Amino acid sequence: MDPAIQVASLTVEYATPRGPVRALDGVSLTVNAGSSLAVTGPSGCGKSTLLAILGGLAVPTAGTARVGAMVVSSLPERRRCQFRRAHVGFVYQADDLLPFLTVVENVAFQFALQGEAIGGATGFVFKQGFYTQRDLFDSPTTLDYASFVRNVN
Repeated sequence: MDPAIQVASLTVEYATPRGPVRALDGVSLTVNAGSSLAVTGPSGCGKSTLLAILGGLAVPTAGTARVGAMVVSSLPERRRCQFRRAHVGFVYQADDLLPFLTVVENVAFQFALQGEAIGGATGFVFKQGFYTQRDLFDSPTTLDYASFVRNVN
């Protein structure tokens, strides 16, 4: 079975006024398809950096990160953007929906970024379990975050 995620000797180093800081130092791991992985640790240990690389938001200083057949760590920015739009979804600790758009408009915006017809946004949101007019057409700030995550997942 091919691994779903494979990271080899991943290193990320940031320049700071006090000198270089290593967010990741030679991390290697394999996650097989169909399995689960929890990334845990104290603040500042590199969890978000690892996820950012796997999601195509950042590139490592050294090493490789493969998601499926795609070596994400070596993609140029434009290809990483295409990879994110087609294959990656992030749920942030803070809601990152645009508060000046309705829930449906937030979804339609993502559809438009992918070159899809925005007319399907209402149906998509409805299928996620948002059934009331308020859920569909109010600001996402009016939604209960736990309900939102439960409905989307």
